[in-house]
Amino acid sequence: MGKKSVDNAVFELVEPVLAEDDFELVDIEYKKEGNRCFLRVFIHKSGGITLKDCQKISRKIEDIIEIENIITGNYILEVSSPGLDRPLKSEKDLLRNLNNRICVSTRSPINKKSTLVGTIENAENGLLYLKLDEGVLSIPIDEIKKAVLEIKF
Repeated sequence: MGKKSVDNAVFELVEPVLAEDDFELVDIEYKKEGNRCFLRVFIHKSGGITLKDCQKISRKIEDIIEIENIITGNYILEVSSPGLDRPLKSEKDLLRNLNNRICVSTRSPINKKSTLVGTIENAENGLLYLKLDEGVLSIPIDEIKKAVLEIKF
């Protein structure tokens, strides 16, 4: 199975199982690094993710992936929180971060800019509504190359 096929197959298989325990499947990454393959599963839960959560989910999904025989050969399974600095990829990611400041890079310039910094006002119907100094700008989510939280310490 190709990389994308593994990502999609694991996502479809694991997402409903995690939802039963009030976890959200944020992202899946299957990649070869050196001569090892890694399956990284990023999860979210209101109130945060603990090591115990990662262990519980790891055991649960390892069995499911094995039974369905999605991945042939050996791989290392890693389950973790996506972290603060991860890219925001979906409408759910954006909505979870309402009223937070983000930096958005777009595939093509919008108002002559390819990088915009603003506050997430909303995300719906495939659009991100980003509040800028000059007003609210709607950006098609599929035009976003990368969006990350602006973290200030």
